[in-house]
Amino acid sequence: MIQKYLLAISFIMICVAAFVSPVYALSENEWFQTNEGMDGGVINDIIFNPQNSNVLYAATKNGLYITENGGEFWFQANKGLTDYHVNHIAINPHMPEQIYVATKREGVFRSNDGGSSWQVKNNGLEELDVLTIEIDSLEPSIIFAVTKHQLYKSIDYGESWNPVREIYALEGSFQIRHAIKDGNLSVWFYSDGTRAFYKSIDCGETWEMFFDNAWGSIKNIEVEKTNSDRIYLLDTHWFFRSEDGGYTWFKHDTVFMFDKLTINQNDTSLIYAIKGNEIFKSKNYGDDFIAYGSSPGIFPLKKMLIHPQDQECLYVTSNGFGIQKTEDNGENWVEVNKNIHAHEIVSLTYDSRKTNTIYAATSSGWIYISTNQGESWQLLTTALSRRRITDIAISSQDTPVIFVTIGTEMTHSKLFRSLDGGETWEIVEPSRIFASHAIRIDPTSSTTVYVGTDRKSIIKSVNLGDDWTFYEMPPSAFGWISDLAINPQNPETIYVAGQFYYFKSENGGSDWEELPIYVSYPHYGCIVIDPINTNIVYALGYDGVFKSHDHGNTWKLFIRREDIGVANKLAYDPGTESLYISIDTGGVFISPASGESLLDISSGLMRLKTNTLLDNTSVPGSVFVGTDGGGVYRTKGFKLENLIYLPMIHNHE
Repeated sequence: MIQKYLLAISFIMICVAAFVSPVYALSENEWFQTNEGMDGGVINDIIFNPQNSNVLYAATKNGLYITENGGEFWFQANKGLTDYHVNHIAINPHMPEQIYVATKREGVFRSNDGGSSWQVKNNGLEELDVLTIEIDSLEPSIIFAVTKHQLYKSIDYGESWNPVREIYALEGSFQIRHAIKDGNLSVWFYSDGTRAFYKSIDCGETWEMFFDNAWGSIKNIEVEKTNSDRIYLLDTHWFFRSEDGGYTWFKHDTVFMFDKLTINQNDTSLIYAIKGNEIFKSKNYGDDFIAYGSSPGIFPLKKMLIHPQDQECLYVTSNGFGIQKTEDNGENWVEVNKNIHAHEIVSLTYDSRKTNTIYAATSSGWIYISTNQGESWQLLTTALSRRRITDIAISSQDTPVIFVTIGTEMTHSKLFRSLDGGETWEIVEPSRIFASHAIRIDPTSSTTVYVGTDRKSIIKSVNLGDDWTFYEMPPSAFGWISDLAINPQNPETIYVAGQFYYFKSENGGSDWEELPIYVSYPHYGCIVIDPINTNIVYALGYDGVFKSHDHGNTWKLFIRREDIGVANKLAYDPGTESLYISIDTGGVFISPASGESLLDISSGLMRLKTNTLLDNTSVPGSVFVGTDGGGVYRTKGFKLENLIYLPMIHNHE
């Protein structure tokens, strides 16, 4: 009788479960890189293997990459790294399988097997944002590591570190160089970006200051590896050379204000100089310079690497194309980025008619398109290169109309439009606008476009940008507009987030009311609306995430900053009724709409900073993230499961 009773209850529970809302359970906290075809990006450092010039190493924010064929194909070598943001690389010249990397947040790592695996080496380091690292070529057990406030030294291959000199180094300005005098004396130099540089002949025990009468801040210092007396220096105005170790200087009379110098260490009369996106060459120790071949592209160059056996072969890096190579003295350049995924993705969006189609905009102005939910990408356009895109929106037409907002440019910021799917571009914004930021398409009318500007105003077009109407924000609005959200069921209701404020309009922008959200500190706000229950609105600010259940009339703190850190973006997944929150310092959290739990799903992103979030409409519980130097990642997602609990049935015989 009891067994029949339990079976009846079980049958009823199964029937009820067939009609109730499903319960979502996280299957695996796993991230995938979805970057196929999106090669290149930001390269922080590049270096040859000292014994095999076909092998090169490239440092990116997405880890270390290695090529074994001169750059034709690269592979990641990150096993054991807990921070993928690699600032600098150093290789033991006597044992090239021993490699060191300096990382942004986790200090120094060492590999003893050519990069196949890594071990952290931070004993004694009090700061873990290591800017650069340099090895003594005479005695490779001696290594210097630089942080923003301290110069550290190791005498045991990085096993332990000791501070040797307090410094103040701005990121990107500090340089440390090693050279040899008379074949047997190690000489060290460093510059911290001020008007002086320092020299040590006793491995950092004492330092002598030089050149404190420079015209401007020192940008670059280079030394001949085997002749420490010959030093080259660039400051913000002039180009100098010393032949006696820094005691006297010759100022070169050149019209060029170079950015960086590189010495051909095999023929030290050859000096190469970078100015913007151009390269110059001197054959007489810098006395005269001539243009070197053709320009590799329009992006400013960061670093140059000279092939140790073939002086006609050079590699250059930039923040746009990644790595380029010439084998004919700069007459022709080819990209050698295959499988390097290091783009800074600033915005992701769908084509609303074709939800398999995603657009990705980079900080360098390139736009990629994927027609298979991010499985692979094609470069759509480079026409906006060197313009920092802040947002991208697609008006779904027979031929998609693309809008791009530009936040920073060399002159004025603009709003661009393409009517032919990205082939050609034109400026469409009114002249009154200095800079445009957030851009949204009305979800019920694909010809209606809203743009937030830096002048406390919204501009609106109902004909795809041919004409515009200005809607001024109230006087209490201060700073530029960072986000817009349009109610998908009532598009006359618009929400606006700024640096210090949140507003709502219920008549398409004609009138505005300030929302009662507490702002303790300026922050780039963000707003998302639950597309199913539009009563529910989420707003992100410096103090955390706020939630409203009544169209924004009242708000409560939903997630505190103390629990997650400073957040920068939100995305809502209606399939699982969950909110995604990305963090300024790197990482993503997820919370159900009920707020009952908060889950850190950052593992696998390796602390990559997230610039943008996009709900994966094809997979419940999956989200795309555009990262700051690692391209696009996505989560595996949630398993959709009806969780049914059956009572135990015992067989009484």
